[in-house]
Amino acid sequence: MKKRVVSVLLAAALGMGLLAGCAGTSSDTAGSGAAVSEKTDGAGSGQAGKESALDASDTEKYPVKHMVVLECRSPEAPSAKALQSVADAYTREVNPNFSLEQQYVPDMITYKQKIKTLIASNEVPDMFSMDADPYARKLLEQGILMDITDICEEHNLKDLYYDAPFKWGAFSDGVQVGLPVESDLEFFWYNKQLFEQAGVTPPKTMDEFMDVCETLKKHDITPIAMSGKEPWTMLRYLVFMTYRLEGNDYVNGLVRGDRKMSEPTGMAAAQFVQDLGTKGYFQTGFASFDLSSAQDYFLGGNAAMFYIGTWELNSFQDENLNENMKGNVDYFTLPVIEGGATGENQYIAHGGTPFAFGKPNFDETTEDFLVYFANNYGKYVSEYVFAPEKGYDVPGDTELTKKVAKDLEIEEGAVRLIDVDTDPTTNEVLNKEIVSLALGEITVEEFCRRIDEAIAKNAPSYFTW
Repeated sequence: MKKRVVSVLLAAALGMGLLAGCAGTSSDTAGSGAAVSEKTDGAGSGQAGKESALDASDTEKYPVKHMVVLECRSPEAPSAKALQSVADAYTREVNPNFSLEQQYVPDMITYKQKIKTLIASNEVPDMFSMDADPYARKLLEQGILMDITDICEEHNLKDLYYDAPFKWGAFSDGVQVGLPVESDLEFFWYNKQLFEQAGVTPPKTMDEFMDVCETLKKHDITPIAMSGKEPWTMLRYLVFMTYRLEGNDYVNGLVRGDRKMSEPTGMAAAQFVQDLGTKGYFQTGFASFDLSSAQDYFLGGNAAMFYIGTWELNSFQDENLNENMKGNVDYFTLPVIEGGATGENQYIAHGGTPFAFGKPNFDETTEDFLVYFANNYGKYVSEYVFAPEKGYDVPGDTELTKKVAKDLEIEEGAVRLIDVDTDPTTNEVLNKEIVSLALGEITVEEFCRRIDEAIAKNAPSYFTW
């Protein structure tokens, strides 16, 4: 029986600049707001162990293991619920002396501070939320983060997963440090009635995309609902162009200073963002809209398009739309560039904020649980969202859900995101300047120069690998 999609609350999951991070771009992208930290009551998997038929007194066969998990998400997030279910099953079926304690910090800024505090106190969690970003690379170098590449190869774990979410837990050089928590695809959602009113159809190329925007505007229809208060959404548009032109090669080189924003590819991407903003393709006052406000603007029928991932799929289902929008929401994938490096089945897809593993306390039992987690997590998380592993039912029986499921099967992209891969200081510059660029407050040349200067100043000391 197909299961119904439940909403992954954007307020608790999205607000970070990535995924699609703590949610990111995904139900695992961080949000803003005050820090909230909670933990389970200690029952969980430990309670399941008391009911197990396994002999808990045999500690040689069933070693005692208590794992602490720090998560950048809320207790109600699908990944949090599914993890507890896996832990309960592992205690019941494999090791009655295993227990797992989940702790939660729902926004990325506070979460990163918490991780740094724990590391400084030599209290590295056994398992924790972590994107494969420059900070994670630092932790790997310092012996804090576990390299699980060999474990994944030994147990053929890669074969369990869809390609894009699995690669989301790896660095660009293929070193695997995390396991995905869901399968997220990112789309342009559009209002079918407004498209029909303007006489346009979903664009296949970037040139057609700009033509659609112009035609919509001429019909007094706002083309795109945009969130300027959460700049990662705008940085997606920058990556749209670089990925279509050169795949991941450009961003991989740019963040280290091997490439320049002032190169033709970077200039074209910056021009694309500025054109969207200055030509009026975003709603009036977009710079003051947060993500939920921009989404509400679209769902209220005020804009023709809105870009977001499938962690928000439930928001677009007919049962949750107002009467004017029912049957009126569909999506199209990232348009291509003729002669570009990537094709129509390659677009932004990822796996939420992956689960990584701390190295200091990593032992045989941890590895055993890791492998068990990879083989069993999907059947629990698929109740709520699209599982990162293959072979599970889709979480719903609507036409929209089934359409996404088909795209999940054929999607080939694993896009590196500029806001995830840049050093923290340059990322702050990007977040500030991308909004100024879209507002027309700075020129394309000024934007590119400022980013190049920030990378030249900060990347060499940050990227030591």
